[in-house]
Amino acid sequence: MPPHKARLSFEQVTVVTKEKSTLSCVQEIAVQFGMDGVDVASLNAIPEELDGATGAHLMIVEVLENEETALKALIPLLAENNNLQILLIVGESFPEQFDFLVSTGQVDFCQAPVHKDDLQARIEVMNARNLLAEQKIEVSDKDPLTELLTRQAFISRINPIYSSAQRGQVEIAVAIISVEGLDDINRRFGQRVGDRVMKSFAEILSGRLRDTDYLCRYSGRCLALMTVNMRPTHIETYLDDLMLFFLSKGYQAGLVTLEVKAAIGATQELGEDIDNMLSIAEQALEKSRSSGDNVVTIQ
Repeated sequence: MPPHKARLSFEQVTVVTKEKSTLSCVQEIAVQFGMDGVDVASLNAIPEELDGATGAHLMIVEVLENEETALKALIPLLAENNNLQILLIVGESFPEQFDFLVSTGQVDFCQAPVHKDDLQARIEVMNARNLLAEQKIEVSDKDPLTELLTRQAFISRINPIYSSAQRGQVEIAVAIISVEGLDDINRRFGQRVGDRVMKSFAEILSGRLRDTDYLCRYSGRCLALMTVNMRPTHIETYLDDLMLFFLSKGYQAGLVTLEVKAAIGATQELGEDIDNMLSIAEQALEKSRSSGDNVVTIQ
């Protein structure tokens, strides 16, 4: 059978079932959606499945028995993972204790015995719901001027990466780039000119961004960058190159050439949490500002 015309928006599908027929149905549906396969887990192994996961995750859980055990396992998972959706396979009557899970918007259910058409219909509904949520998040997470992530969205995206760095699984660095003199440009030439300068900085950074890295508009005149698994010896060279790119671009206000300056503060110190790491980068930025024009400080 050819792949389904709609894409499956879940990066991972996990099945918790003892029934081979249920697993077979899910595997067949996944193939129709163009997925290579699904994961199989037990309830007590679910936290390991989700550890470090950042994308949307669909979990299909059969709860024909041990309902209390399932409930105790699922509640903390839903509370800690906004990207998780769960499809419960229940008996002839829906257990009342699961009602509040459905009210979260992250849980749906179908009744056993499982038929492929019924299961596919429920998965399609959850898939459409997740696609709609992705579209809303994509719009709300973007800064309207630079089209970069907002600060809040940036921190939400990098938090799992930071946790991996704490476990020694990846190496990260955080840099904050400030467009200096932007307030003066806004006063002398107008907000639209200042906006063009800010957007130019964002475009330069976006053009130099690797697929593994994250970038946002951190504040009115600052951008923030997280690099992932960049060699420590290369970070200083990378930031120096960025500074040269910023300064080599001509910024105009009519016939007037603008004197645009920048400051960069960065750190590879993890600190106590991601907010502390960003605070260390902010301190490095202040050192750059106090040291003169167009300075890069790493601490």
